[in-house]
Amino acid sequence: MMTKPVLYIEPGEFVIGQHLEQCYKTILGSCVSMVMYEQQSSFFAMCHFLLPKLPVSNSNQVTAQMGRYGDQVLPEMIRQAKQANIDIKKLSVLLFGGSSSKRTEGLSQRFRIACNNLSYSHRFLRQHCLQLCHEDVGGSQGRSLIIDASSGEFFCNKVEQLMSGERYA
Repeated sequence: MMTKPVLYIEPGEFVIGQHLEQCYKTILGSCVSMVMYEQQSSFFAMCHFLLPKLPVSNSNQVTAQMGRYGDQVLPEMIRQAKQANIDIKKLSVLLFGGSSSKRTEGLSQRFRIACNNLSYSHRFLRQHCLQLCHEDVGGSQGRSLIIDASSGEFFCNKVEQLMSGERYA
């Protein structure tokens, strides 16, 4: 896996395609990364969203900021899978991230971003009858995720703090 090019997925970015040969890396804190993979068709979709829902005040900026919001990017991943004639019930779905610090305890629900991101992700999976194959979420540690788009093979490591030059969201 490590001999392939590794592309970094920034917060708010996503990738969707078939027959992709790269590996993708992202660093997660309260953000969530959902991966959808279907081996037979080599379909791969991965996002790194920051918030569960697009604020009403930003509704005119949907296209430019689609990847930032779960309620925008996750339906787009499903739409493109269906457009590629993939039975979405055959997708392998992986979920990562959603960590929160102790400082968020006691905050009102709207400020508990990690919890809200995970709640939205699980609700989305139930609404679309998607099966979660792997989940590494919650807790107080961030995660470094690398996934091979051609095989679905991944490494997810918990991180206490970042090394110099790494990005964290």
